[in-house]
Amino acid sequence: MSATITPGPAESRIRRVFVQFIAAGYVIYLALSVPNALGYASRFAEWWTPLALVVVFLPGLWLGVEGFRGTQRRMRWCANIAAGGYLIALATGFIAWVGPQTSTPPPVWLAAFPALCTMAAVAGSGYRVGLVYLPVSALAAQTLSYLVNSNNNDLFWTDVAFATSFSSLFVAATVMAMRTGRLLDETRATSEAAAAGAAAARARASERQRLDALVHDHIMATLLAVNRQGSTPTVRRSADKALQDLGDLSTDFDIDGTVDASYLAASVRSAIGDLDGDANVEFDLAPIAVRLPGEAARVLVDATAEAVRNSVRHAGGSAKRSISLVVDTDRVGIRVTDNGCGFDPRAVPPHRLGIQVSIHNRTRTVPGATSAIDSAPGRGTTVTLGWGRTT
Repeated sequence: MSATITPGPAESRIRRVFVQFIAAGYVIYLALSVPNALGYASRFAEWWTPLALVVVFLPGLWLGVEGFRGTQRRMRWCANIAAGGYLIALATGFIAWVGPQTSTPPPVWLAAFPALCTMAAVAGSGYRVGLVYLPVSALAAQTLSYLVNSNNNDLFWTDVAFATSFSSLFVAATVMAMRTGRLLDETRATSEAAAAGAAAARARASERQRLDALVHDHIMATLLAVNRQGSTPTVRRSADKALQDLGDLSTDFDIDGTVDASYLAASVRSAIGDLDGDANVEFDLAPIAVRLPGEAARVLVDATAEAVRNSVRHAGGSAKRSISLVVDTDRVGIRVTDNGCGFDPRAVPPHRLGIQVSIHNRTRTVPGATSAIDSAPGRGTTVTLGWGRTT
């Protein structure tokens, strides 16, 4: 079943590393095994030793090539061929043995391979296949070795147990590495899904906050003006502005893109100009200024506009306003200041939405955005907005 599952990037990288490691093992074992294979060649049919060397080592060497340039599917396919080639060599070895039996060490060369070939089986087909492959291959290899070499036949089962347990260390390392890669992929997928869900929730919350602010800033204000003044040119302009803002609710900034300092400055100036054409506006933009997310720019512009709007309504007819925008390499700062009558922020009733919804709640929806209000009766008001990169 595991062979049909598409591996994730971590599991794929780990498999590739282990495939390269297994292929290197085949190269080393080839150099060590050729003298032994030639030494035992006379005890097998002439065709067997060349065949066994080819079916055991050629797929292993090919596996090394696939480990550097092949796809995951081709690596697994080649690893399975390498594991199968070893079993073919063992099976045909029993048929090809012609004797005589010897008592001179070392054991026949195939006895050294169970660990390496089981690792190939795990890389190709998963750990379940490896659990079966290891004891079967170890038993077959030791049986063939003792058939050809009668030395220490009384230790046969001890050697089988040792070969199996020793090989299981390398096989277990392969299995755990593959499993670790799979767990990393699953954890990353879960984290990405959670992050996407959180981002979507944050975007929905931001849109709700923006809609609440729009209702307060324009629609409620227009309705109150109609109630107090009736149909006047000022009220009609306010109603037109509310309709325009409703139409532009989702189009004034690309929330998935970024905004440069000059565009932010132009947006701030445009928003302020509709509210107080006499305000003193100062911009300080660094030569290499930070680009901020579209959502952060939209929130800062809307909150700035609301701060100016509140000042126009409540600071007094003689109040003067100044707005400063500072953008440096990693942060944006906006300050809206007036010399009006001021107020006590702690005494603002909860149902008054201008500060809470249109300023504080707006900035809370964007990572890195901040807002603060400093005011007191008789000494004016300062609204400070900011945004900086979060780590």
